[in-house]
Amino acid sequence: MENFDLKKFLVENKLTVNSRLNEEKLHATPEELIRSLPQELKKLLFDQWNAKQNPQWHPEGNTLKHILVVIKRAYHHYPNDPNMIMAALFHDLGKMDTYAINPKTNQPTAYGHEEQSTKYIDQFKSWIESFDGTDVEEIKYLVKNHMKIKPSTWDQMKDTKKEPIQTNPAFNKLQGFTDKLDGGGTNMQESIINYYSKSKMENFDLKKFLVENKLTTNSRMLNENENKAPLTITRSKSNNVKEAIVDTVSDKLSDIFDEKGIIKSEVINSINKGLGIIKNKFPDLKIIDYYVVGAAVTYQYTDESDIDTTVVLDPTTPPEKVKEVDKWIEKNLDGTIKHNARPYQFKVNFKGRNEVDSADAAYDPKKKSWIKQPNAEQAKQMYQSKIGNKNSKEHTLYTQLEKIVQPSLKRLYTALSAIKEEEKTDINSLIKSAYARYEKGIKALRGKAYDAPPESGYVSQNWGKGNVIYKMFDREGYNIAYGIMKDMVENNKFNDSNQLNTLKLALSKVVDDEAGYNP
Repeated sequence: MENFDLKKFLVENKLTVNSRLNEEKLHATPEELIRSLPQELKKLLFDQWNAKQNPQWHPEGNTLKHILVVIKRAYHHYPNDPNMIMAALFHDLGKMDTYAINPKTNQPTAYGHEEQSTKYIDQFKSWIESFDGTDVEEIKYLVKNHMKIKPSTWDQMKDTKKEPIQTNPAFNKLQGFTDKLDGGGTNMQESIINYYSKSKMENFDLKKFLVENKLTTNSRMLNENENKAPLTITRSKSNNVKEAIVDTVSDKLSDIFDEKGIIKSEVINSINKGLGIIKNKFPDLKIIDYYVVGAAVTYQYTDESDIDTTVVLDPTTPPEKVKEVDKWIEKNLDGTIKHNARPYQFKVNFKGRNEVDSADAAYDPKKKSWIKQPNAEQAKQMYQSKIGNKNSKEHTLYTQLEKIVQPSLKRLYTALSAIKEEEKTDINSLIKSAYARYEKGIKALRGKAYDAPPESGYVSQNWGKGNVIYKMFDREGYNIAYGIMKDMVENNKFNDSNQLNTLKLALSKVVDDEAGYNP
């Protein structure tokens, strides 16, 4: 540390500013702040080099670069506010813990990183409070809510959830944090113009740099997580939250159709490409028909709703072969082909086009015509009756079921959060118990919807009470946690630390959730 010139390093990489704090306030410059960090916190900060970011939102690259830039901006915009500077330091420190790769987009994600970042504030509370003017609770408020205030989230949030955030005395600071500090890019004007020396950053060996300058205790410290699989929370086809039913109804069809309501040629080409890949892998497979179903061919969709292609097989195909093909598609094909942000999904079964009771709409890409055409006005009526009406049977039953499953989830989350080994209970039995409640309750209820014909006045089995409730749980995040439990139960992964940490993260999103459907 005696020979380490951090200021020179930051200046060379354009991570410092000329403005200074008053000498009695925290540290005068970003480099002095970073030099003062406790060794454990310093390591945590530099570990963020390995947390890559989606270039669409963070073209500056990894999370370490982003945090250093945000600290710099905090010193520039809020030179006399130690809470904003500390929030800048801590706000993304949880990204390495929550780092994952979205299997559909192949882009990095860090869902829930703000919660983990808030925990680090508690961990280093004594150090934070050693500086004049710091308020740990305000710093935690800023860090915990810095993602919620983003327009894409805030504009969709219910007023009941906004209220406790808006009424906090530091709400204006939170807005300032997002507006002035936490944008992607690297310079003060938020533009993305070679702020870092590209040649320097491409050839920069961070591990070597940290070891040589005694910022780690050994050469392996920085990359101790290299051999560990990153935490990944993914949504399988069965619990994809970007599907119909719970989405509001649009007045026009999705972007896979042209202005005349005809499916676009590039969509047809992509479907044929997927079918070609399947045939190439399974040359003896007899495909007798195919058609498109799912949210993307209805009036209820999002920008990421799947393009679901039903692949109809010859009825003489052995069931074990169907299962083999289906698993291969799910693992190797689904999500690899896209139309803008929409992934293509392929599902093999024996359902011909006269068996579409489970689909709100169905389209024939070969003839460019509807098998089952959606109706926007009818969709609005169905949505209002089941989802928009807070007094519907679905809302009432959802609230009752939520109260039933919450205790088992809370017990499991508490056990997973236990700090001391002796405080941990039997995790295996808690996971099995929680998942059993899901199987016997939510999942079984959904099955009943598809065992019965469509309800009177509704276009498909999708609108059956059980499936609507399932979709509500899905949208509120429960099915992510249950999907992880399913994998652990079916594949005996109870001792998989990565799975346990991923489950804990998923549970943190739903435990003590406000009763009732409040997406």
